[in-house]
Amino acid sequence: MRSGLYILLVPLLVAACALGAAMMLAENLVSRERKQLLTRTDSEAKHVASQLSSAIIQAMDVLPSIGNWWLSQGRPEARQDWETDAQLFLRKGTGLRELVWIDTFDNTQWSVRPGEAPKFKSRPTDPELLDTLHQARLRNALTLSRAITRDGVPQFYACVPIHSGKLSGFVAGLFDARALANSLLGGQVPPDYEVTVTLDGVPLATLKSARSPLWREGLRTAEAQSGDRRWSARLVPAATDIQTLQWAIWSFGVIVATLLYALTALTLQYKRNESALARANQALGDEMSERHHAEKVIQQQVADFQTLVEVLPVGLAVSNDPECREIWVNPQLAAMLHVTRDENISISAPHPGRLPYKHMRNGLEVPVNDLPMQVAATTGKAVLDVALDIVRSDGSVLHTLSYSAPVIEPDGSLRRVINVCVDVTDRKSLEERLVRAEKTRSLVLMAGGVAHDFNNLLTTILGYAEIARGQVPANSPAGQSIAQILPAVHRAAALAGQLLSYTGRGWLELQPVDLSTLIYRLAEPLRATAPDAVDVQFDLAGDLPPVHAGAREVQHVLNNLVTNAVEAIGDVKGVVKVRTDVCHIKATDLARDYPDQELVAGTFVLLEVSDSGGGVPKELRARVFDPFFTTKFMGRGLGLSEVHGIMRAHRGGVRLDTSPSGGACVQAIFPVETTTKARGAVADRCA
Repeated sequence: MRSGLYILLVPLLVAACALGAAMMLAENLVSRERKQLLTRTDSEAKHVASQLSSAIIQAMDVLPSIGNWWLSQGRPEARQDWETDAQLFLRKGTGLRELVWIDTFDNTQWSVRPGEAPKFKSRPTDPELLDTLHQARLRNALTLSRAITRDGVPQFYACVPIHSGKLSGFVAGLFDARALANSLLGGQVPPDYEVTVTLDGVPLATLKSARSPLWREGLRTAEAQSGDRRWSARLVPAATDIQTLQWAIWSFGVIVATLLYALTALTLQYKRNESALARANQALGDEMSERHHAEKVIQQQVADFQTLVEVLPVGLAVSNDPECREIWVNPQLAAMLHVTRDENISISAPHPGRLPYKHMRNGLEVPVNDLPMQVAATTGKAVLDVALDIVRSDGSVLHTLSYSAPVIEPDGSLRRVINVCVDVTDRKSLEERLVRAEKTRSLVLMAGGVAHDFNNLLTTILGYAEIARGQVPANSPAGQSIAQILPAVHRAAALAGQLLSYTGRGWLELQPVDLSTLIYRLAEPLRATAPDAVDVQFDLAGDLPPVHAGAREVQHVLNNLVTNAVEAIGDVKGVVKVRTDVCHIKATDLARDYPDQELVAGTFVLLEVSDSGGGVPKELRARVFDPFFTTKFMGRGLGLSEVHGIMRAHRGGVRLDTSPSGGACVQAIFPVETTTKARGAVADRCA
C-alpha cells in the first residue's frame, strides 16, 4: 500500500515541478514582451498625435485662405467666381460642412457649402457659434468650439479673424469631426492597433487595424493642442503575440508534465495490474456463476409466465413497440378472433393485412385511434372496462370487455402496451335471459291476475244478463239490448282466455295427438279463411310420434300462425306453407334457438308455418311474442303471445326465423310423448 502510494506521489510531484517551471518561464517572457509592447505603443501614440496636430492645422488653412481670397477679389458675389476659385478652397477643407462670413458686428453676411452656390443674406449668427466667435476676437487667432452632436454626428466650429490692415471680419467653418479624423488618420493607423481620436475628451472616431483581441491594459494616450482645444489619440495594442507565446509555453509545460506523470504512472499501474488482474478473474468467475444462476431463474419465470399466458381463460395481446404496430396474441385471443398465433393483428401496422374481424360499438366500426391499446399508447394511462363487439367474418358476434395498460421504462418512455380481452358473451346473454325471464314472469303474473279478475266480473255480468233476458220479452227494446250484451260477454271471455293461454296456466285437456292428423282435419277451414291470392300449402309428415297436447289449443296455435302469415302477405299473391316433421335437438341448439324456454334436449315434433311476405324487421323480432305488441292498426297483440303461452304450457317452444327479404318462418316444437301413442294417421298428403 505504501509503495503504491509512493509511486503515485512521485510522478505527481515531478509533473507539478515541470508545470511550475513552465509557468514561471511563461510569466517572465510575457512580462518582457508586455514592456516592449508598452514602449512601442507610447512611441506610436506620440507619432499619431503629431500627425493629427499637423493634419488639423492643414485642414484649418481653408478658413483664412477663402477669407483673404474674398477680400482680395473685392468681395465678389457672382456665382461664376465662386464656382471656379472659391470651390477650389472649399474642396481642400476636409470634413467641412459649411463656411460663413461674419462681420465685425457679429452678423452672418453669407454662407456656402462645398459644391453649392453661396447664399448672400445677412442673418444673426448661430448661437452655438457666438461663444467661439468671441473667443477668436479675444485671442485674435484660430479658435475651435467644443464638440457638439447633431443627428448623432460629432461636429465643431472653427473661427479665424481676417485682417486687411484692420479687422475685417471672421471666417467660421462647421466641420464633421468624425469625417475629419477618418480622413486624417485613415491610412496612418499602425498595424495591430486600435486608434480613438477625442476632442476635449469626447470620442470622435475609432479606427482599427487589429484583427485579434485587444489588450485593453496596454492603452496609451498622446495629446495634441490645436486652436485652444485639446486633441488626443488613444492607442490600444493587440495581444496576439503575447497570448500565443504564453499558450505555447503553457502547452509545452503541460505536455512535459503529462509525459512525466504518464511514464511513472504506467510503471505503477503495471505492477498493480498484475495483482488486480488475478482478483478480477476471481470476481469475474463468481459473477459469471451468479449470472448463470440468475439467467436460469429468469428462464424459469419466463416459462412459467408463458404457461400462464397459454392457459389464461382470457384473451391477451401484447405489442412489441410503443406505436402498437406489431401485436401478438395468446391462443385464447387467437381463437376468439379467428386468427393464427403468429399473425400480426395490429390495424396500424405499416402494411396491415385484411383481418377476419371488426371492432364494433353501437353498430359502428370503432376507429383505430379509439381502440383501447392505441388510447393507452397515446395517453400513457390505463384504459379499463371498454365494451367492444367483435364481429367475425362468419357473422358471429362476441361481446367483450377490454383492459389496456402501458408498460413504462424507468426513464418514463413507453415500451409496450398489454391488453386483456374478456369474452362476456355468455354473461351478457345470461343477463339478457334473466331480464327477459323477469319480464316474462312479471307479465305472466299481471296477465293471470287480470284474466281471473276479468272472468269473475264477466261471470257476474253473464249471470245477471241471463236472468234479465228471462224476465223481459225478447222482442222488447230491453230484450234486444240484453241480446247484444251476451255476445260481447262471450268475446270478452275469449279475450280473457287468450290472456290465460299466454300465462301458460290455462285449463288444458291433454291427450296423445298425431299432429299431422289433427292439422289435416283443419286444412280446408284454414284455406277458406285465406284470400284467393294466397295459396295455403301443407307438407305433413306421416308416422309422427305422438305428442301430449290439447287439440283445441293446437288449433289456436295453428289458426294464429296461419292468420299472421296471411296478413303478412297482404293483398298480393303469396304462399303460406304449413309443415310438420320430427327433429332431434341438442341442448346447445336449444340454448341458441330457444333461449329462456327451459326445454330438455331430445326428440320433438316440429310445426312450421312460413310465408312469402315482407318478413319482420330486425329491431322488432325480440318483441313479437310480447303481449299487446302489434304492428297492425286494429290488432290487439295477443296472437303470438297466446301461441308462446300455449307452447310453454305444453313444455314446448316457439321461435321466429325471418329476414326482411325472405318472409317469416315460425317454428313450434312439441316434446314427444314416450309413454303413449296417438291413434290414427294421415291418409294422404295435402298439396
